[in-house]
Amino acid sequence: MPVPLMRGDGGYDLGDLVARAGALGEITDPTGPLRAVLAEAGERLLRAVLLAAVPVLLLGWYAIALAGRYTARDRRRDAAWAKLRGGSRSRLLALLSGQHLAPLLAGGLLGLLTGAGAGWLLAGAPVAGERVVTAAWAIGAVLAVLLGALGTLVVADLLLIRTPVVLLNREVPTARSGRAALLADLLVIAVAIAAGYQARSGSPDAGVGAIAPFAVAVAVAVLLARLLIRAADRGGGAALRAGRLRLGLTAVRMSRLAGLDRVCALLAVAVAMLAGTTGAATADRDAHTARAEAELGAARVLTVRAENWTALRHAVAVADPQGRYAMAAAVDRTASPPVVVVDTARLAAVGVWCPEFGPRPQPPAAVDAVPLITGHALVLRVRNDRPAPATVDAILQDEVTGATVTVGFGPVPPGEHTVTRPVTGCAGGCRLVRWQIPSPPGPDGAPAPEPITLHSLRGRDPDTDLLSTARFGDATRWRTATSDAGLALAGGAGGLTVAAGRTAVKSGADRLYAVDATLPLPLLLAGPIPVAWRFGEPAINVLGAGQVPARVTAEVAALPVLGATGVLTDFDAVRRIAAETGATGITQVWLTSDTPAAVVDRLTGAGLIVLADETVTARAGRTPGRGTAPAGSFALLCAVIALLTAAAAGAVAAAVDRAPQRASARALRVQGLPASTAAATRHLGPFALVVAGTASGVLAALVARRVVGEPASFFADGWRLLPPPEALGWLPLLGAALAGFLVLGVLGWLTAAVERTRTEGTPR
Repeated sequence: MPVPLMRGDGGYDLGDLVARAGALGEITDPTGPLRAVLAEAGERLLRAVLLAAVPVLLLGWYAIALAGRYTARDRRRDAAWAKLRGGSRSRLLALLSGQHLAPLLAGGLLGLLTGAGAGWLLAGAPVAGERVVTAAWAIGAVLAVLLGALGTLVVADLLLIRTPVVLLNREVPTARSGRAALLADLLVIAVAIAAGYQARSGSPDAGVGAIAPFAVAVAVAVLLARLLIRAADRGGGAALRAGRLRLGLTAVRMSRLAGLDRVCALLAVAVAMLAGTTGAATADRDAHTARAEAELGAARVLTVRAENWTALRHAVAVADPQGRYAMAAAVDRTASPPVVVVDTARLAAVGVWCPEFGPRPQPPAAVDAVPLITGHALVLRVRNDRPAPATVDAILQDEVTGATVTVGFGPVPPGEHTVTRPVTGCAGGCRLVRWQIPSPPGPDGAPAPEPITLHSLRGRDPDTDLLSTARFGDATRWRTATSDAGLALAGGAGGLTVAAGRTAVKSGADRLYAVDATLPLPLLLAGPIPVAWRFGEPAINVLGAGQVPARVTAEVAALPVLGATGVLTDFDAVRRIAAETGATGITQVWLTSDTPAAVVDRLTGAGLIVLADETVTARAGRTPGRGTAPAGSFALLCAVIALLTAAAAGAVAAAVDRAPQRASARALRVQGLPASTAAATRHLGPFALVVAGTASGVLAALVARRVVGEPASFFADGWRLLPPPEALGWLPLLGAALAGFLVLGVLGWLTAAVERTRTEGTPR
């Protein structure tokens, strides 16, 4: 299916066409599930964009309204003169509001160009056939912003028109009761309470619960701003009475500026948004990375096709002999319980291990196994106590290719004999997997009870003592099929005596395995204990070897790849137990993030076929997230825009306050205020506002996170196998505080610099 058709380029709607075609007959649509996934992803993306953009839009409209309130002082005299000359309300409104059109249109055009460029950088160019639609939506969004901004400014102008001329000509505006501001603050607090309650309910993403962090941060910022102004008012008067002119004049300057509490709240909300967005983005990234690592097991995983597990192990050893970059692994989800096997000797260097996975498994204890067979012939000394010739076969496995090599020593006549047989296919070294000693039925149909005794085994060309009589006589080095004790073993000074058991007629009853892996097999268990283990000893089913005894070394909360249910054990141990029959499951090669390309080339050169190549970064990017996570860096861009918007509003407030402050400074200098005190007051005012706004924003972000609580999951599917990271860590909080202080501090410095330039001629 072409990607443009699935994506719907040019307005193409595949789902609608399929639905219409269904009326003509039965339609098979394999794209249905994928289209459903894409539609759901589109809905999540739209929701994430709105959650990131709407708070910034509201903050921007409020900043424009605040700027209009400050600049209304300059329009008061215009309104007064127009009213004195008999201007109608419509002409007055056109006169006052017309002053807004030029900056609004200029800002809208600049915003349109900047937004289109940012969208191009973040999301790429619009697809073919969608450019006109994209441009139309962009222009519509800009018009919506401009109309909303113009509406807020027109409301302020209507209040000016209704004001009497006498009051418009006054330098000091009349005091307001503050009831409207109080009602607005109460409304903000009510919304914050409702949002916080819903965020802690069973549906945190519904209704106002989705904007709970923003709503609570706004409420906290408003309350802190009111407390700040009250503290500045009371503290400034106390400082002046105590003779601390610098501190007192700075506090009084802050408390006397009308609307400064709103400016401080605006700065605090912007800093809180930046802190919350940065923290959420960081936590979301960490959560997705942790999930991807838990589901893959390593930074990079190759799904490969190998002839067998031995060939896979040899290829990994050839590609990475030091064990720094690669390790062999396999996953069998069809087993009961599911099994993941890893090379525990390389796990610490290659794999990703979380605390929830429990103690890192250590390589099994070394077993004194039969030496590798590298010669061209084998010499077996055996005694046959049966009345008829017996067959004794040695089953070997090439440690390079994993191929099975069978060396037959039969038929062996009754009595003691030394039998020599050639060996082919063991140039790379073969290990002894098992002996196969069939027991012919006796006269009554039961297995013949006479035993066969194995004395020694030697290699030729070169001569090697593989199994002495003492090693053969140690019965702990041998085992039968665990599910079928068809052979009876007896070790002694003369070697290993093997006789047919009562169940020798069953499959596998003639097999005698060499013990070259630790038994019982050590396991890590996640999830409930399997039902079969509750009434017997733990065991896992290994193809060809039946039920292999196991022991649980630790019960853990989760396991890599498998999640909350399954077992983990050693790759090489299972490989040895499975022997020549191989083992089921998906074979993989786990790699580190810094694996050189030469290692992968050597893997393919060793005969592995790479079926899939997946990294943690790619898998984390495909996992659907919640909240603003699907919007990616757009949410962080919105937070930065909010901070710049708040800084611009602060600049407007400082610019409007500059003239009366210069007049106050001149008057105080005439009355004897030292120049150093005046200069300190000029710098301390903006600096205090910056510090108060930044500190209030950080505190508001912390309170909002405390009220809303930590998210139960960062994923759309509710995945929470691992505990979610902290949504507002100290590093994002510190970064947001530094960014806010830097941006707002530069603004304060520029304001103080301009004011210093304007007051250079002030008399001393």
